[in-house]
Amino acid sequence: MTTWLRLSQKALYLMQGSDGGCSLDQIPIRDGQILLPEGWFAAAHLPQRLVVDYDSPEPAPCQVSLIGRRVILGQRPLATLGALGLGGASETAEVQQQMQIIQELLTAKGAEVLVQSPPLPERVDCFVALQLNSYDFNRNGHGVVVDLDATPEDMHLARAIALALDRAFPDEALAPLVQPAVPGVLIAPGIVQHGERALHDVPGPVPGVAVYSYYIDAIPGERLAEYTSVAATAIAQGISAFLVTRPLGMP
Repeated sequence: MTTWLRLSQKALYLMQGSDGGCSLDQIPIRDGQILLPEGWFAAAHLPQRLVVDYDSPEPAPCQVSLIGRRVILGQRPLATLGALGLGGASETAEVQQQMQIIQELLTAKGAEVLVQSPPLPERVDCFVALQLNSYDFNRNGHGVVVDLDATPEDMHLARAIALALDRAFPDEALAPLVQPAVPGVLIAPGIVQHGERALHDVPGPVPGVAVYSYYIDAIPGERLAEYTSVAATAIAQGISAFLVTRPLGMP
């Protein structure tokens, strides 16, 4: 697979193919700057060239195949309701709905998606723990958590999901958090380094993150299903963007 980069007025794209090609992933331009994801340059097929094209339409996304990929989704123990929202909404119920959406989207591309907590089965491409947050019925935002001993692959996965959430929730109320979504060190927009319990038993070679996609206590009940669906779709897109740049067969 030959990949290359295309810079437009809106974003930097990781492209595949010839005759215009299609987009495997994209990084939006913010304030004239681009935060390059390490994963693009650590993949088996490094981008071969950069094309600056401000005139052509934005590229269409590639039809990605995830056949042979295995993704594990996790959540808080079902014995707890987790964070609570308006009108009795519970984190557990919304996260289970997110899992179903992510499973459907990734399975449609050929991936195997399992729901379980560590210890993990053999040959896992990534582990993503899904969680929601709550604070003061007003604050909102999204955050991706990596463990204290995060690997470059953990960071690659975190950036892919954080960028997808940022594109899905572009308004200020749901922009990447300036302050951490959970206690920890903010190491990049929307990415926090913290001793997250959900990641403690994830084997070192397996890329793993915990995702807090929104604050459940800040969402009106009539819009909760919308936020859950948008967040889950973005997380699936981030996972897919991570997997297509990762060589098949890595632990």
